[in-house]
Amino acid sequence: MRYKILCICVLLFMLTGCTLVRPDSSTTVVYLDDSSKEENKKNQTEKRIQDIEPLVEYQEPEHHHVQLLAVGDIMVHRWQLEGAYNAESGLYDFSHSFEYIAPYIKKSDYAIANLETTLAGKKRGYQGYPRFNTPEILAKNLKDAGFDMVTTANNHSMDSNAEGVLHTINILEEVGLDYVGTYKSQEDSEQIFIKEINNISFAFLSYTYGTNGIPVPMDQSYLVNTWNMYEENRLEEMYQKVREAKKLNPDFVVIAVHFGNEYHSFPNVHQENIVDQLFQAGADIILGNHAHVLQPIQVRQITKEDGTKKKGIVIYSLGNFISSQKPTKEDPAPKDAGVIFGLDIEKIEGDSAIINNILLIPTWVQWIRKNNKPFHRVIAVEQALRDAEEGQTNFSNVELQTMKRVKDQTLKHLMYYLEEDIEVEDDIYYIRLQN
Repeated sequence: MRYKILCICVLLFMLTGCTLVRPDSSTTVVYLDDSSKEENKKNQTEKRIQDIEPLVEYQEPEHHHVQLLAVGDIMVHRWQLEGAYNAESGLYDFSHSFEYIAPYIKKSDYAIANLETTLAGKKRGYQGYPRFNTPEILAKNLKDAGFDMVTTANNHSMDSNAEGVLHTINILEEVGLDYVGTYKSQEDSEQIFIKEINNISFAFLSYTYGTNGIPVPMDQSYLVNTWNMYEENRLEEMYQKVREAKKLNPDFVVIAVHFGNEYHSFPNVHQENIVDQLFQAGADIILGNHAHVLQPIQVRQITKEDGTKKKGIVIYSLGNFISSQKPTKEDPAPKDAGVIFGLDIEKIEGDSAIINNILLIPTWVQWIRKNNKPFHRVIAVEQALRDAEEGQTNFSNVELQTMKRVKDQTLKHLMYYLEEDIEVEDDIYYIRLQN
């Protein structure tokens, strides 16, 4: 009987969930009822949730794009001065010269032209070749057409002497056009122009081989960036400037170089050597001018200091964009043919910027008489030919035939060094680059 009572007591003791301490052990054994077990599970679950690191939502890296455009020489001969003059108002206006191509320029993120004239003011007298001085309204007309920058270092920079250089700069600043190649002070000339466009940065430089024998004053040597292809130390100054630009760590170093032989369709050995040295110094994009005709494009593989590869692109000459020059029987060089040269640039956050495509829009300068005076206008030939096929044209058959020839010759010539395919989309030719 006593044995049964003892067993019942032990069983009741176990069911009450009390703590039993064994005198021979330091371990405490806890017996839990059902409600305590559930609470313990809940606490353990909450602790496990707290121990798990919060999930970070994946974000696609930002993509940045820039369409950079460049055109060749902006020249104003006496026939253009005559055509732009309004006798009734006594004012000049060159906007008609750019009305046809303005939509292409305005669609870009940044557009550059070579200003091969001076804007020295009316008192000096407006004139064309050989010492150009153009009405100041040209700067506003270029800005209104969509251009953002002009390169000003060329053989006509000093056509209106030192005063003309300074007055030209003042006019460009008034209308809001960026410029490189000429400067107002030594301090300005030592600064490297950096432009950030859509989170992609560019360093811009501009140099010329000379100024047509018109001396730059010794005490104002900063006025124009010049070098001499036959003086190694002068060339080295340009290469050193490129190195300085590279050290500023822009995504691209762009340099416009006024060099080569006029009316020659291919680069000479001096141009090739200079381009080699510019790429070695750190240039990424080289824009050639001075020939007044187009010269081909090259794509180079550049090895950077860290051993990685990057594309370098040069167009040896952008040709004339607007002028009164045209081919003749005595001189058949296609001086009325040009191109809107473009680059599609992309940068993914955290990576280096790359050039995906080269864009080409062949152009031709229409030169006719309208309202009994000369009329010059830059035409995008692919668009003009397509419009003609659709029955929407004001061009003569002779003009259309000329534009067809200009287009074919321009594309073939610019592609001379390239093996990539070319395709057309929305009147623009694309060369897709492999990266």
